[in-house]
Amino acid sequence: MIINFEFLDEEPIENIITCLHYKVDKVVFFGEKVRIDEKKNSIERFLKKYCNVKERPEFLEISNTDLDAVVNVMRNAINLERKQNNECYFDVTGGEGLALLAFGMLSRELKVPMHMYDVEKDELLEFDKDYAERISKNVPSQSVRMNLDKLIEMHGGVISYKHNKGYKGCHSKKDKADIRKLWKLKERFEKEWNQFTMFLARHAQMMTVELSVETVSEDISTRKGIKNLTKLNQILDALAEVEMIRNLKYGNDSYSFTYKSEFVKSCLCDSGSVLEQYTFLQEQNNTGNLDCRVGVHIDWDGIIHTEQGRDVLNEIDVLSMYGNVPVFISCKGGNVDQNALYELDAVSSRFGGKYAKKVLVVSKPLSKGHALRAEEMEIEERIVE
Repeated sequence: MIINFEFLDEEPIENIITCLHYKVDKVVFFGEKVRIDEKKNSIERFLKKYCNVKERPEFLEISNTDLDAVVNVMRNAINLERKQNNECYFDVTGGEGLALLAFGMLSRELKVPMHMYDVEKDELLEFDKDYAERISKNVPSQSVRMNLDKLIEMHGGVISYKHNKGYKGCHSKKDKADIRKLWKLKERFEKEWNQFTMFLARHAQMMTVELSVETVSEDISTRKGIKNLTKLNQILDALAEVEMIRNLKYGNDSYSFTYKSEFVKSCLCDSGSVLEQYTFLQEQNNTGNLDCRVGVHIDWDGIIHTEQGRDVLNEIDVLSMYGNVPVFISCKGGNVDQNALYELDAVSSRFGGKYAKKVLVVSKPLSKGHALRAEEMEIEERIVE
């Protein structure tokens, strides 16, 4: 059998990356008890489900203060596998402290080849290349590509599809063309757009809309954003010109129109949706993107409950994957408060780890204070164009 010896890291990707690329039969992890208890179940599930690792992983406790004790635990585990004529390899990706030192010592003593991965580049680095049993030469390769479902499962969560809004999950060519048209209208009516979409959400949820002028006037007069009926008419006329709505009629008594499609209606009746959808299109078209989705609901404990209110969920506006590196994107069309920065940082840290990229997409620059805080949290401010 092929045995991979691994230091149990805090970062999940560092624990499984060798098994994404090579057909390993068993993994032996060395780590502290607290980390073993925390990581054991999710690692075991992932290795079996996605990496086709035949044997259950073994988790061996080691000290973080006694080098001799660490070396003895590791040496005994290696010798036990070799007595069964198993091939042994050391993966030092993310290794630290006494465990890393012990791996180096035992690699020389027992002639065990040692390797690591550059996670961001997804490149294998091999040491002691004079050894005959290098992993790149002796172990059959495989290619388990990461995607967003695997990413979240790797971190102990799960994507909740029952909470996803349907129009955010599937895009036809027509839908994508309509997003671009809606984006141009949003740019044209930037000051009024959020209030306009909220107005539609309150009064225009049916495919065919019929409203009295009295209802429309009363709504506009009590809220800021759309100055008067003339401005509302301009926006509706612009939507009709690009066929986002059809059969538009308005006069002294009433308003009526029909949305082009359910997709367009959903975008227009969900404040901020057009910014999210346009950001999704831009991100999806970026070179190297393996998986990109909009409106991703993440369940924190990896269990979708049937009882309402039991799941702890966060929605990520746009989530994408470049190799092993996830990008968490939050979209804010209006003013940004500090909570938006903290939420983005918390969710990306929990489900992306240290390799995750954090992006805040805004339609106007952040205030100096928020921009400084974003920089301190390593959040990229991206002003959408």
